[in-house]
Amino acid sequence: MGQHYATLFFGFYDNAARRLTYVNCGHNPPFWIRADGTVQRLAATATVIGLFERWDCAVASIELAPADLLAIFSDGVSEAERGEEEFGEARLLQTLQELRGSSASAVVAAVFARAQEFSAGLQSDDLTPLVAQGG
Repeated sequence: MGQHYATLFFGFYDNAARRLTYVNCGHNPPFWIRADGTVQRLAATATVIGLFERWDCAVASIELAPADLLAIFSDGVSEAERGEEEFGEARLLQTLQELRGSSASAVVAAVFARAQEFSAGLQSDDLTPLVAQGG
């Protein structure tokens, strides 16, 4: 196969059933923070796209409760750098937990601001946080 590949997280949310059906092709596992504070990751259901000749993909689904928070993010968020140090998934998770209960737009704005503040506004990759709340 070629030398080019991509990660992909693709989901479809059924609002009536509160069900997210998704595939995760080697993308950073999103954080699913439940109403009770427990954290789960939406692990890969397939390998990256384009790297291997044979490729299989499984579909998974979760049910979001009203106070659950789901955060999908690009590696530019977790890999925002200050010198040799990365913003990291631990800082991202801490930010998400601190803002649990805030609006989705407020959480996105805070994640974006903290990653940019950490890296002093210098970035080498995209910063893409996507936040959804059960409801």
